[in-house]
Amino acid sequence: SKPEETLLRLLRTEGDLTTQALADRLHVAKRTAERHISTLRKKGFIERVGSKKTGCWQVIVSPQDSKNG
Repeated sequence: SKPEETLLRLLRTEGDLTTQALADRLHVAKRTAERHISTLRKKGFIERVGSKKTGCWQVIVSPQDSKNG
């Protein structure tokens, strides 16, 4: 979806953003951002590296890569 693609772009450049910061950038509720993150994790697009407090998000594969592969 469009919000998930936007979220992936944000995480690719700023993987250390908090869920609230991501929600603010997407202009959605924090819970909505959490759902998008959960969906992307289940699809294997992103993973969390490190701890909840000091870790960051890592984009593993982009939707374009999965369509081509």
